[in-house]
Amino acid sequence: MAITLLSEFPKQIEIEGKLVSSDKYLYESVTNLMSTLVIAPDNPDAGVLYLAHGLNNVINHMKCFDDTSETRVMLFINMLCLLSTQIQKILPYHIPKVESNDTLYGNDENFINEIHQRLTRICEQIIQTLKDLATTNPKRQSTLALEFFSRLIAHGDLNQPKCMKFAVNLWDLAQKSSTPDTQKSAKRILTFIETRSDHDQAFKRLSDLISSTSNDTSRVSSRSASVSNVAQPLNTAD
Repeated sequence: MAITLLSEFPKQIEIEGKLVSSDKYLYESVTNLMSTLVIAPDNPDAGVLYLAHGLNNVINHMKCFDDTSETRVMLFINMLCLLSTQIQKILPYHIPKVESNDTLYGNDENFINEIHQRLTRICEQIIQTLKDLATTNPKRQSTLALEFFSRLIAHGDLNQPKCMKFAVNLWDLAQKSSTPDTQKSAKRILTFIETRSDHDQAFKRLSDLISSTSNDTSRVSSRSASVSNVAQPLNTAD
């Protein structure tokens, strides 16, 4: 299976006679694979989203990442997008004559609950990484918090108070030790939020909140109860 072969991805690859880190190429390959998994139908005998589950396990156990690499946690963040997309009543794209999971499950409650549980576990991993970076690399923490924030507002349900609160907490964390590049990205995201706020009350509320709150990294917690409260509103049925 192509997914299991990813575990053998080398730490370095040769390009034009030079050995370079494989992180960039691994990230692109796995992210492209996730795009395919959006429409890949489940095997009824293998369990809910067994391909996505297998990919997540491979990402967990890959040994090719550099110690300073952000690739693993970025792939976890992308996995949140893949899973939240699966909860939509109609997937964003299809292959002709292929019945994807939106047809197979039809928003089945057990299917949705299983995805909620997986979202919770992945959120726990991401938040733990953010906590670990608080003392070792706060600038990297800010960068990843902003990446998490951008995915959350794109795929989450900001009409849920807990999701809104978590989004604001991530925004605050992203501002705490931000680099110039992170600040530029934050400005672009803020422009997007302000544009959406003209016709979306949830984004209007978000814009107001992130304008008025102060930085407080203690709001981001790795406790299971807190993460569980955040993960479920991450999903959208739009």
